Amino acid sequence: MNFTRWSARLPGTQRRAAAQTDTTVDPDRRGDGSVPAARAEQLTDEVPPVPAVPAIDGLPVRDVLDRVPALVALVHGPDHRLAYVNDAYVAAFGARDLGARAREALPELDEPGLFPLLDQVQRSGRPRTLKSRKAPDGRSYTFTCTPVTESHNGDGRGVLVFATDVTDHAEAATRLRASERRQRETAVTLQRSLLPQELEEPDDLRVAATYHPGGTEAAVGGDWYDVITL
Repeated sequence: MNFTRWSARLPGTQRRAAAQTDTTVDPDRRGDGSVPAARAEQLTDEVPPVPAVPAIDGLPVRDVLDRVPALVALVHGPDHRLAYVNDAYVAAFGARDLGARAREALPELDEPGLFPLLDQVQRSGRPRTLKSRKAPDGRSYTFTCTPVTESHNGDGRGVLVFATDVTDHAEAATRLRASERRQRETAVTLQRSLLPQELEEPDDLRVAATYHPGGTEAAVGGDWYDVITL
């Protein structure tokens, strides 16, 4: 530090103390000004090398699909011949005959309405999704159909079926709708119980009243009265 520039600003005592601090020898430094090896290692800014990450192109696709928990099936050609099912699919619906038409090999896809979707995806080349459809095993799945093309055959088109188990979400939604329905029925019953059951009718007047909710979603409404002179 250059104290010449600061000498006019520091009082004498502080200036001398600062000069002594600046001339103090660093205990980590040797007489020749060098830094010990252990200290030098701490002062280095070198970053350890990052381990190489394998490219996704080098990953075996079948091994990856066999390990995913979702159900995966691959159909090929205009008549949707079954080309592949992963382990999760076999565990859910049993083994399937490869090479057979999807309607015979994958009958469990008929109830959720997947077969018309396979045709649409193959014609349009665009993926489609069916949300929360119940399958014959009693569970609910969200099905996504994605068009694929064989790398060694440009004309070979297929559809990859990817089914995610959403049974827990579907059951929770069903319970919520049931709870909302019960709450609405309770509210309507309470509101109707607050209405007068009988109206006083003087001899010279006729009185009528009705209650109508504002809508199917809103359990509130209004009371309408009509008084007619006889």
